[in-house]
Parts: sequence; C-alpha cells; structure tokens
Amino acid sequence: MPRRIAIALALTIVVSTLVLSAAGKPPSGSALGAGTVFLPNPVADLGDETLTDQKDADYPALAPAYHDVVLTHLDGSGFLVGDWANRNSLTSDEHSRLRGVLVSLFVGATIGAWLLLHAPAYAPVFPLAVTALVVATAARTFQHRDEAAESVTAKSAA
Repeated sequence: MPRRIAIALALTIVVSTLVLSAAGKPPSGSALGAGTVFLPNPVADLGDETLTDQKDADYPALAPAYHDVVLTHLDGSGFLVGDWANRNSLTSDEHSRLRGVLVSLFVGATIGAWLLLHAPAYAPVFPLAVTALVVATAARTFQHRDEAAESVTAKSAA
C-alpha cells in the first residue's frame, strides 16, 4: 500500500508540473488593453466627500465613478505589464529566497514522509536535527558578517 501511495504522489507531481508549465503566459500580441478605473478617485470625480473606504468594498455609490479606458504602453504579454505597470514587484533576491523556501518545504515534506513510512522511530528527531543545523549555520554566517564588519570598521578608523 505505501508503494502505491508513493507512485500516486509522484504521478500527481509530474502531471501538475506538466500542466502548470504548459499554461504559461497567454499570447496577446497587442500592446493595448482595457480596464475599469477611477479617474482620479471617486471623491474627486463625484465631488462627494461623504464617500468612505468601507474596507475596499464595492458598493453602489461608487458605480458612477468607474470609467472604462484603453490601457496603452503594455508589453503585449497578455498581463498587466508595461511602461507604467508591473505585476511582479519581487526583486531577484526575493525570488531566490522564495525559491529556496519552496524547495526546502518540498524536500522537508518528502524526507518527513519517507521517515514516517520507513523509519517512524526517527521521524520526530528529524525536525529537531534540521532546526539545530539551521541555527548553527545562521550563527556561523552572522559571526563571519560581524567579523567582516569589524575589519571594515577597523580599516576605516585607521
């Protein structure tokens, strides 16, 4: 039975990967788009200072303030990306960090599942060992950073 579960999980991962990679970006070919916007905001547009945020709710009093517009200067990808719009606000460092977290979660879950199936006595020990390894690595990294900062400070003082 555990072998069937492992095969089913592996098959699910492969199929999910294929489906998600095939989805990609929809082709657009057009650098124009359409959108519904406020110009510049409902209070200024309608001249009604009694309008409130209402926790970002869409309510009937805002309906006259919506304007359909043509969005120009898009990159033609089919997404809201162009000269003045960017849906991706993550920096490359943040992307690397996110990728590392996702890979770590996958590896941890895989090892944890393997331990539960094949070595249940060691399953509770694994998270403790990984935590100790992370703390030791962080302590070593920060120690080297502190030493480097102290040497730069000492050089600039001299």
